[in-house]
Amino acid sequence: MHPVLTTLHVGDAELPIASYGVLLTCALLVGALGTLRATRVSAAGPPMELGAVISALGLAIAFGFAGALLVHAAAQLARTGSLAAALAHPGVSVLGLSAPRLLDAAVPWVALAQAIGRIGCLLGGCCYGHASHAAWAMRYPDPTSGFVTRIPVPLIEALVLLGLAVLYLRLPARLASAWRAPGARAASYLALYALLRLILEPLRGDSVRGVYFGGTVSTAQLIAAAVLVGALLFLRRK
Repeated sequence: MHPVLTTLHVGDAELPIASYGVLLTCALLVGALGTLRATRVSAAGPPMELGAVISALGLAIAFGFAGALLVHAAAQLARTGSLAAALAHPGVSVLGLSAPRLLDAAVPWVALAQAIGRIGCLLGGCCYGHASHAAWAMRYPDPTSGFVTRIPVPLIEALVLLGLAVLYLRLPARLASAWRAPGARAASYLALYALLRLILEPLRGDSVRGVYFGGTVSTAQLIAAAVLVGALLFLRRK
């Protein structure tokens, strides 16, 4: 693990630069710039107005952070039963566009951005998996034993997301034809990502994300199940 990328020295003060923060910033930049490029060269219709696309991306990022904060706060509230404790937890700290077309154009770049973000999780030492003695397990710091080998769930997710990014950038003609309806590409990605989270969540070893029913179901699984059902219903309607 490498949670601190570097440390800046400003006078007598030390400013640690967290790996997760740097990778998250890179992920947002890659996703935004890739989406901007895709909307300018899209063959599905005329180019979208640049300023409106930038505004939409800003709103999407803002709502993404807000949603993550609310979900995390809800998970901590359910775990601790205290609103104050939930809010004090360190993890809680109309544009004239065709939304379906914008989402479709963003799909591969969103997948790439998520992959970069998961590498940030790996370096930051969070979102880890269960303890494992498998040859491909990775060492994580542990307050009692010094370190413990765990399933590298963030790395697995990052590799799958990279594969999905390549798939959607070089989408086979048959799939491109099947997903031609506006929003279908985005819905298919949501379905695949939700399925990925449903598969990976049981491998997670951190309870801070919120787990229920004796640890058998997590907050992410509940959300992923709802997203999967919604995406499949959308695709069926299309």
